[in-house]
Amino acid sequence: MKRFFLIYVGFFIFVTTFLLTKHHASAQVSSHMPLENYREMFAVKQGRSLDGGMLIAATHEVKNVPNNAKVPNHLRNLRVFVSIDNAGMSALYLEQSKPHAFYVIRGPFDVSFNKKAFKWTAPTTLTFSATGTDDVYRMFSMNMHTLSWTSSQL
Repeated sequence: MKRFFLIYVGFFIFVTTFLLTKHHASAQVSSHMPLENYREMFAVKQGRSLDGGMLIAATHEVKNVPNNAKVPNHLRNLRVFVSIDNAGMSALYLEQSKPHAFYVIRGPFDVSFNKKAFKWTAPTTLTFSATGTDDVYRMFSMNMHTLSWTSSQL
């Protein structure tokens, strides 16, 4: 008899815990939260940094670059690559997957076509090495969402 009593008590505790957890979780996470709000956290913002040193602008004139030449971030929603712009200079480009758009990144640097020079350190932060405008080899770190950047001499 004690055995059935323990089974009933255990079953009651399990069901109660399950229902309370399910109700508590549904109160915290809304199924009506738009996916756009989540994507906004990792979206690229156009504009100029506060110090005016970096510019991110949308562009439609991007040369075809093979996918294996692009460096994706951790979430695979952003890819960075180097291509030739209309003036014949190498330029840093950023491809966003949703909504699909291309951006050109201008700053006090001259990028090379070395794919290994680029590394994503956060979902929207890119770190890369390039030659600065003062002909010094530098390490640049840029956040595409907050429009902030830093550089340090290597």
